[in-house]
Amino acid sequence: MNRLSSILVVGVCQANHLGRILNAIPSVVSRFNVCAIELCADPITGEYRTPPPEILETCECVYFQRGTADVLPGYMERLIAQGKSQRFPIMFCQALWPAHTELQRKLPEPGLPWGRFPYCDRVLLDLLETGQEDSRIADRYLHTDLARMFDLDRLVELWRYQMEDADKSCDVVLAELQWREWRDTRHYWALSHPTNRLFGEVLRKLLARTIGPVAEEELLGSLRANELDQFMTPIHPSVARHFGLKWCSPDDLYAWPDGPFTIRQWALEHVRYTRRVLAMGDGTAAG
Repeated sequence: MNRLSSILVVGVCQANHLGRILNAIPSVVSRFNVCAIELCADPITGEYRTPPPEILETCECVYFQRGTADVLPGYMERLIAQGKSQRFPIMFCQALWPAHTELQRKLPEPGLPWGRFPYCDRVLLDLLETGQEDSRIADRYLHTDLARMFDLDRLVELWRYQMEDADKSCDVVLAELQWREWRDTRHYWALSHPTNRLFGEVLRKLLARTIGPVAEEELLGSLRANELDQFMTPIHPSVARHFGLKWCSPDDLYAWPDGPFTIRQWALEHVRYTRRVLAMGDGTAAG
């Protein structure tokens, strides 16, 4: 019996999600083994994954996120040299979350290796240092004007430049689509967690360039069943107002562990979690 050919997807967490979508498309998995590899260390073990030998031996094409790593593993260098790689950009939008930061200290939990709040907010962290009680901090946060604290228009122009620059070295491009739609259509659940509007666009183009397009109903079914929305970071009301985001409402609910939350509930949970993290030692904000 002949072995199936394989499709390898390599990149950040977005590559894992693309792999999940591909593995839920019947006409793809009937012909290919799909393997997704994230080029970063496991947050618990510190180990890096590599594709199984049988995936590399039968690899027909690689979907590779440009800019994922400064130094590529040897197997990727070989596959690129063989002309099997199709490059697509890393997707992100800093401008919608200008206060985005991380805590140096994590509190891993079962099913949450990066902790309950992998994405944090500098404004909330600063308010926490005022010594006020949690509800007061959440209220002050919601009434803060981030457009006066951050140059949002400059951030958007920088984002556009970064997208267009990334497209120059990719086979699948996204800058024009994102720039045309971003005020009218939700493209991101969090800073680097795109919606399936973008994943669907990427996948249609990758498939067309390699194994051929799949039936649209199969692709749509897989997209509906798989969203990268486990952590939906709220858009601050002042940011939504400044940009005139048509898809964002103050009444939105955001998926999160133990959620969904309103933006105020999310802010309260954020403050309570951060207090626990800081109580463990020197867990301070990192840029």
